[in-house]
Amino acid sequence: MLFRSIYAGIAAAQWRTMNKTYGEIRMQTIAASEAAGAAKSAAVTADNSLKQAFRPRIALTSPRASITDGKLSLGLQAVNYGTTSARNIVWQQATELGVPEKLYRLRYKPSKGILETSYPKEIPPGNVVTSPSPIDLGFYADKNLLQQQIDELVSEKVWATFSVLVTYEDDFGLTHHAETCVQSCGKAGGMRWRYCPWSARND
Repeated sequence: MLFRSIYAGIAAAQWRTMNKTYGEIRMQTIAASEAAGAAKSAAVTADNSLKQAFRPRIALTSPRASITDGKLSLGLQAVNYGTTSARNIVWQQATELGVPEKLYRLRYKPSKGILETSYPKEIPPGNVVTSPSPIDLGFYADKNLLQQQIDELVSEKVWATFSVLVTYEDDFGLTHHAETCVQSCGKAGGMRWRYCPWSARND
């Protein structure tokens, strides 16, 4: 009987020790898991911060709407406010005439012609000590306007929508976009314009 009591006491003590040890191991495992999760989160944050700090940022500025040689035209300045070059640039444009209340976001077509062959494929960053140097660009609609369409633009019966989209990559291979969209009417050389009412794509 005494032997059984001693054995039971030893077994109980061993069980308490094992239970305590298991609890300590479990707490260590949880702590290690939390530490690993925090380290991973910190690494992701650092990686994102690096990619945001060292990336190009193209802006399309100073729009100038007009009619050139019978075509709708839009002059722009492309500026890279970022810290690295914008690479593998693809330029796209879209134009449309319509009454103001029925104007809508345009759908871009694949780049072709001079947009594909003559426009810059890379834009370096500006001089961050002073200011970025803009690149002047001119965009032209594919088709000539009919005289009736010109007259309707002058009388403001219709407005022209001219939209330009730039797709480019950074040094990490990530894709970004810069877009501007302008609506205009009036005479060539003196057209009044406004930005399109929908949000431009800039990321």
